[in-house]
Amino acid sequence: MIENISRRAFFRKAVSHVATKGSGALLIYGMKESIDDLSLYKEVDEGQVITSQENVPSRNIVERTVDIEDLKLRLIGVVHAPQFARRHFNELERLVRESSHVVVESAKPVAWKDGNIVENPEEMKNSYFQTIYHLARKYGKPLITLDAVKTSLHLIDLFTWVAGAMNFRENAVKLREDKITRREALIHGLKSLGWGALAFGSTGAGGFLRSGIANLISPKQELSQIEFERFGYNHIVDQRNVQIAERLLQLPGLLNKDEVAQGKYVMVTFGAAHIPGAHYYLTHPIARKLKNALYAPTYNLLDTEGIFQYNPLESWGWRVKKLA
Repeated sequence: MIENISRRAFFRKAVSHVATKGSGALLIYGMKESIDDLSLYKEVDEGQVITSQENVPSRNIVERTVDIEDLKLRLIGVVHAPQFARRHFNELERLVRESSHVVVESAKPVAWKDGNIVENPEEMKNSYFQTIYHLARKYGKPLITLDAVKTSLHLIDLFTWVAGAMNFRENAVKLREDKITRREALIHGLKSLGWGALAFGSTGAGGFLRSGIANLISPKQELSQIEFERFGYNHIVDQRNVQIAERLLQLPGLLNKDEVAQGKYVMVTFGAAHIPGAHYYLTHPIARKLKNALYAPTYNLLDTEGIFQYNPLESWGWRVKKLA
């Protein structure tokens, strides 16, 4: 026997099924695409310094340029893997050699000595970073750090995803109920959209959803997913992109003019997902200020990283100075 159902009820139930089942399928698809991408980088990273170029499979460098006052920035998006450093070694060496400073994602000191001398950041067990540090020392280029990745902020990301996903599903399922008024349907629909947007913008599973949508729109285009990151709400990518942009904007007033004159530009090297986002916020001040205000109640209270400069010493180590 066929159940009589109004067009409005049919529409509600159809939207609910598509939202819940479709998001699950999209999540699985995004996970598959991400795993396929990671499968390119099978080499175990033992933190070795790469010293020559090899023709191995790898993604391309993602690059943007922007001028801040009289300071030219070259934003270089990479994959932090030995395979990437091998494939692009010649270009990376040229970029470091022609720069005045190299802004890196991380250069944490291992130990302090004499108050302001820090052990080699090359001891970090990541081949890409080690290679960049080695090149910076080779050509006498100061390193700049201005970014922080913190476990406490990752926990906020996890909470954002769980809360968003659970409440999205709960409200979407309620749309299927037979005895529901038009007003209740509208409220649950709006709640589903709101919680779904929060889950979509989060790290982790939210990233897989964005990957799935991006690859459906533009299959196998390596820029497609990372262009979506500015629609997120999370620490690991978007909030850091906002803060990276804010701190890069301070560099013209912080860097030594004589050092800046030693190169054609300041090289800024981060994971590829950060480059389009940081460039977008550098060139769209209203969007940057709005996002900064959005992050202020949570992430900004905990993200208190300063701006540091590491100058290579002739015999050993790096001299560190806090710029801001």
